[in-house]
Amino acid sequence: MSTHYSGFSRCLIRLAIVFWVLATVFLSDLSAKTLHVSPNGDGSDGLEWSTAFPSVSEAIAQSASGDHIWIEQGRYNESIALATGIHLYGGFNGDEGPNDFHLRDWEARPTILDATTLNSRVVMGADETVLDGLFIENGRERRGAGVFCEEATMTIRSCVIRGNGADELSYLGWNAYGAGLYVAQSDVVLEECQILDNGALHLLSSDDQNIVYTEAAGGGIYCYGSKMTIHKTLISGNSSDATLYTTRGTVYSLGGGICAEGESFVALGESTIHGNQASAVGYGRYGRVGAVAGGGGIYCARETELICKGCKIEHNSVHADGSRNSDADGGGIHLYASSAEMSNTLIIRNAGRGGALYLQNASANFNHCTITTNGDGIVADGGSGAFTNSIMWDPVITGWFTFQYTAVGEPWSGTGVINIDPLFQNPDDDDYRLAAGSPCIDSGTTSDSLNDIENETRPIDIPGIGRDGTGDEFDMGAYEKTTEVNATWTPTQTPTLTPTRTPTITPTFTPTPNFQTYFVDGGVSQSGDGLEWGSAFKSIGEALIESVSGDQIWVKEGVYLEGITLRDGVDLYGGFVGSELKGEVPERNWERHKTILTADHLDLHKRPNLVAGAADCTFDGFILDKGRNGLTCINGNMRIVDCLVRECWGHGLEFSKSQVFLKGVKFYQNRYWYGFPYPAKLYRTYYANGGAVYGTEESELYAVDCILRGNSSWAFGFYFFVNDEMVGRGGAIMLEEDSDLTLRNCEITNNVARADGDWWGIGEGGGLWLKGGNHRIENCTIAGNSAMSPDFSYNDQIYIDDATATIINSIIWNDGAGTDIDEGIDIRYCCVDGGYEGEGNIDIDPMFYDLIWEATRLIYDNEFDPGDYRLLPGSPCIDSASTMGATHDLLGTPRPIDVPGVGRDGTGDEYDMGAYESPVEGFPTLTPTPTATPTVTPTMPFDECVDGRIDGCDLV
Repeated sequence: MSTHYSGFSRCLIRLAIVFWVLATVFLSDLSAKTLHVSPNGDGSDGLEWSTAFPSVSEAIAQSASGDHIWIEQGRYNESIALATGIHLYGGFNGDEGPNDFHLRDWEARPTILDATTLNSRVVMGADETVLDGLFIENGRERRGAGVFCEEATMTIRSCVIRGNGADELSYLGWNAYGAGLYVAQSDVVLEECQILDNGALHLLSSDDQNIVYTEAAGGGIYCYGSKMTIHKTLISGNSSDATLYTTRGTVYSLGGGICAEGESFVALGESTIHGNQASAVGYGRYGRVGAVAGGGGIYCARETELICKGCKIEHNSVHADGSRNSDADGGGIHLYASSAEMSNTLIIRNAGRGGALYLQNASANFNHCTITTNGDGIVADGGSGAFTNSIMWDPVITGWFTFQYTAVGEPWSGTGVINIDPLFQNPDDDDYRLAAGSPCIDSGTTSDSLNDIENETRPIDIPGIGRDGTGDEFDMGAYEKTTEVNATWTPTQTPTLTPTRTPTITPTFTPTPNFQTYFVDGGVSQSGDGLEWGSAFKSIGEALIESVSGDQIWVKEGVYLEGITLRDGVDLYGGFVGSELKGEVPERNWERHKTILTADHLDLHKRPNLVAGAADCTFDGFILDKGRNGLTCINGNMRIVDCLVRECWGHGLEFSKSQVFLKGVKFYQNRYWYGFPYPAKLYRTYYANGGAVYGTEESELYAVDCILRGNSSWAFGFYFFVNDEMVGRGGAIMLEEDSDLTLRNCEITNNVARADGDWWGIGEGGGLWLKGGNHRIENCTIAGNSAMSPDFSYNDQIYIDDATATIINSIIWNDGAGTDIDEGIDIRYCCVDGGYEGEGNIDIDPMFYDLIWEATRLIYDNEFDPGDYRLLPGSPCIDSASTMGATHDLLGTPRPIDVPGVGRDGTGDEYDMGAYESPVEGFPTLTPTPTATPTVTPTMPFDECVDGRIDGCDLV
């Protein structure tokens, strides 16, 4: 039987359906509500700020699909699980009305979801959810420590996901994925976000011969079988680190910034992938463990499709160290069985084999891209690449590539190909726009790319320029040459979502005109706008978020429980009382008014790096206490002045590919200890490198008036069944990979490089360990340092190998225990324990006030006796140096001070050896007088204890 409806009836049915749909939507919209979260609410129903829930989790528990949750600024120590259809918004002041959503400011009023101490991820995603205006940090979980999204659709907008760790430290076969964001079988939009300093870390140690594989992937983002759209987002400082210690196998580290695989689709637009790293280390018995690192910036595998438009991929790197094989490929991008479409993209200064690009059974097309200054060019290993309207100015091209209308750094055939210097404006400052007269101007071909990387319209006609002089062609490369000759350039060495201004190094307290000074006072109850002490920010991190290049940040004395990431061109100063006026040159005493950044409140294995460096910035007047690393600087250049770095458990200072200037910095009792006191037959080598300072990859360190005391690097493995090799290197300073060192007026004393193991071990360079590079040491005191081996033998204070070094006017002494210095070092006018051939050298007790050389006790004792390395009257080092050295000593005393009748020739016109110049009358007494007025008024700065010496007493 069939039913027949008239035309009128059918019309009524259709109208009924439409009304039903509209009513459903309308009623659903009416039922949606806005809930509030605030530490000041009473928690009753969350419908207003006064009744707000105290935690985000409570608000989610009371919400339904379609609800919005407004979160007041502040730090919320919790791990949350979203519910379907929930929208979370941060950045509120806590007094906005229902129609005041537009008044929120997520950057000025940070809302922080922080999983510190919870040992859990921060956000568990759900379908049809939104995260907007949130800081998501300090999560710990082997998959998705920051945000975990599986089988869901999510939008993440205006969020900062930072400092999360996908950590897997075990003897099991688990792997670590997506420290910042983990996405699987999902559709995720990431817009105007920052993914910063997240790390996927996997350490596997086992003698199980069935474990042959381990992996860490996606330090910033891991994407599997998913679609991701990433727009105007910064992905920087993330790392994927995997280490395997076993009898055989392979360790993989993939995608320091992004790892996408399993037929994923990833579209990147106007985003920056900067300073990320993938590192794999494999050690094994009989040399049977391989290490593979791929895609420092981006790694794509297994039929994944990558699209990049208007992006910058820069300063990323890969590193591999295996006992069988080491493969480090694709510093910028590594594609495996995948494809990529790249347009208007800049790929610069990435390091690794295929520094810019490594294609492994993969394909990539490049249109209007600029690729230059990468470590090892581009490599196609079973793949192919095509370039049009681009600049490929790296000297190494390996594999199958085709070029059209492209400037190529090697002789190469192709329509419109040129082999002429493209003439960038200022490549040393990462300015790869085309200079006037560049052969790439108007030398491209017609393109469907109508905007360049800076959204300038293409083509821009430069009359009379180009192959045929008509000026109607497109330019080659990512940038279209404008007709304005003096167009402004904004460096992008460390990109940020906040618009930057031209960086200026400001050596004084007078801010650059038109730039801002921000104030920080950890004692305020609530942050203000930071523009004066009365409205100061409560945290340094808030001030850094607000600042741009050229600004200064003044930080009041106090204790700050935070780790910070510096910004390009922004100078930080500590040691303020909190009443200094903007625009004046303040009189600070950073050692009396202590500004302390510390992680002492955290468990040892959870402590973060305290300060991450940047470019063209100054860090002045701070105490860094008990972090993992005190300071870290990668691809930067910075000044560190008048600081104390103490008791850090990584390195006091770690840097790579950087220039670091130190003045008046003290490193006390920092410890880099590495090893496993477990009963396992690992048959591997442990390296402990650089207790106070560790530098790599052609870096430069310039240190003046610095003190490094009581630091240690210790490699250990104690139990009876552990057959390991232990190497402790550089108790105070270790530099390798052709890094350069200059030391002037520095004291390096009582440091230890130590190795302990039941099989074999060696300690090298208790004071200094230098491999490669050029080094100069002037007027330094290097004394009481030890390099210890398992048999408790004491070896060299200084280890120098395959390097050029000059040491003048210095003291290298170990209280008669001898000093083992390799031949070929240029040493002159020095006091060397055990002697060394060279002009003006002596081998006589330098007569210190108080030599402490049993440096090993500094490892175990809480008491810290730094010794006193000034010269006693009658020291043979007085007036025995040359005039080639420093013009003042470590305490600021002018050199030379003439002590008549003393010295090699009795004229008294020579400089003293070592870091301290001896006065005519001798130093003030070391024992403070009991009277209110000291008998002798000390002339030394920072003598807080008024005892005539600078020591640990003055720092308490």
